[in-house]
Amino acid sequence: MDDENNEVRICGLNIFINMNQELSKILVVLGKFVKLSNDCTKIEIEFDESGNYYYPKDSVFTLNGGDHRGYLNTPIPISRPLEKFMDELLDNEVSKYSPLDEEYSLYSMVIDFESQKITIYGIYYVTEVSESFDRIIELEGEEKQLFWNKLSSEIGDNQSTFNVDIIGGGDSGYLECASHRLSDDVEEILYGILEEFVPGWEINEGSGGSFVINPTEKRIQFILDVYEQQQKSEEEYMIFF
Repeated sequence: MDDENNEVRICGLNIFINMNQELSKILVVLGKFVKLSNDCTKIEIEFDESGNYYYPKDSVFTLNGGDHRGYLNTPIPISRPLEKFMDELLDNEVSKYSPLDEEYSLYSMVIDFESQKITIYGIYYVTEVSESFDRIIELEGEEKQLFWNKLSSEIGDNQSTFNVDIIGGGDSGYLECASHRLSDDVEEILYGILEEFVPGWEINEGSGGSFVINPTEKRIQFILDVYEQQQKSEEEYMIFF
């Protein structure tokens, strides 16, 4: 191994970068320690968006194939030299922006001691639809009579179809109707439908949709998308040591 230069692949091109000799030696010792202590040949370390060590100082997360094993405290100081290495990469080689042109939230450094390869991934988050609802709601009994009687007194002769928007997120949510002022009884029934079909509709990323109410046909259409935050990763850098 050449202590001065190490082969790197970025976007399919071979270039050379100077890796600190101290860090190269640390990685060799660390690989032996991880193998002996946890029978693993691969570890993961996370850094924040500025390149600071995200795990507890000098600890790593051991991997076994695709399975996570758990945290492992190392007997040698690795956080400072790895932070310095990350700082240099963030200044020169590693992008700070995700494919969505937003800043990465974290960086994951995966060190494979068997292939002597370091891969750095940018971690970012996207909000996606995890579940969708589109159904006709049939009210029954006293609840049905209360809903349509109350609604009729509120909207009068205006029997046009209208929407009641569902807005949820950040552990709170509410209903909003731009065309009519709805009574507490009507809103309570609509909230009850929400809780029945989507308990927790307002939690975290929440949900969005509407009740489409047709007074003429006495029909309620319930449309809702439930949102969920997904972690994504993008390979940004690879180096052999």
